[in-house]
Amino acid sequence: MLGSMLDDNHYQAGVYASAYRFYDAANMVGYLFAALLLPMFAANMSEMKVLKDLKILESDTPQLVH
Repeated sequence: MLGSMLDDNHYQAGVYASAYRFYDAANMVGYLFAALLLPMFAANMSEMKVLKDLKILESDTPQLVH
């Protein structure tokens, strides 16, 4: 619909689509933390060594948002 409203050969629609894809990928960070790491933390609450290993693994992963 955005492409049909403007006369710039759908350039603005492409910019919007690429920005939305970036936004969607950035939102995946929170989802992956909730879906993957929190159950692992909960299952290993009694074993502190496993939790320390998970924390090291989490801190070694690249941070997208500073």
